[in-house]
Amino acid sequence: MASPLVSVVVPVYNCRSTLRGALASVAAQSLPADRIEVIAVDDGSTDGGGELLDALAGDVLAGDRVTVVHQANSGGPGAPRNRGLELATGRFVFFLDADDRLAPEALERTVAMAERNGTDVVLGKQVGVGGRRIARGLFDATIERTHVLDPGCDLFGRMSMAALQLLRRSLLEDAGLRFVEGVPSHEDQLFTAGAYLRARGVSVLADHDCYYWAARADGTSATQSGGAAHADVYAIVAAAMRLVADHTAPGAVREALHHRYLRLEVCGRLQRSYPGASADDRKVMLAGCRELLDAWATPGLLALLAPSHRAIADRLIDGTDDELESVL
Repeated sequence: MASPLVSVVVPVYNCRSTLRGALASVAAQSLPADRIEVIAVDDGSTDGGGELLDALAGDVLAGDRVTVVHQANSGGPGAPRNRGLELATGRFVFFLDADDRLAPEALERTVAMAERNGTDVVLGKQVGVGGRRIARGLFDATIERTHVLDPGCDLFGRMSMAALQLLRRSLLEDAGLRFVEGVPSHEDQLFTAGAYLRARGVSVLADHDCYYWAARADGTSATQSGGAAHADVYAIVAAAMRLVADHTAPGAVREALHHRYLRLEVCGRLQRSYPGASADDRKVMLAGCRELLDAWATPGLLALLAPSHRAIADRLIDGTDDELESVL
């Protein structure tokens, strides 16, 4: 039997109500079934999802190319995704969360785009469901081939860094890319950034819906319920900014890529979380932010910030905690 073309990796944790729909969307793909393998990893579900997964593997996804793995809960989606990646044999890997669904032609169209352009990553059009927000402008136009290190490419700053896309498996294996384990969010930041930085090229498929990305109605997803601890977030962001620096020279391209982290994880995170945080959490947040600014802030990078974010950064660098709180 020939190797599959695409390995769809599905981490499963307490999503019994949406699991059937997610797997059915794989079974409904226009790409022939014998070109797809499914690797579903139950990460210690306590809602009966693991048992349902076993039943669905012989029902919705009947066939030789379905692998179900059960493991103890690991504290986040990183470990089950890593386990799925270890078992994958396809030329490409697509990460599908069990809350979400693929559009019927998603795999066929993204694979065709990767093959046509020789690209290692294809970001298919994502559609928000149940209040999920998708970055504005991200899917305004299809881009056959680009690279985040190309001057003027703004993809790195606009995308979410979620790994919910098509990736060439040889890229992941050659680079040794794996997800951070044991954290409920931000586990894909280093993985996805590493893939984009190391890829031969990246494609954006914007003229066809590919991925229906849902927010849980009850607000119980890891991100919706608060996500990773602040200390974990800043450690991951520090590693991500170092990764960017390892692939760029000092100057405009590095500053453009680093801008996403200052915008989202320094200034944006402080705006969202600092005013209502405990005294201990505030200390962790301020220490994490100041370490990032001490390491990477340049006049060129600070000039890219919006005025409100520049005011925050200025107070972090030269002001007092009271002045920062006043600005926030």
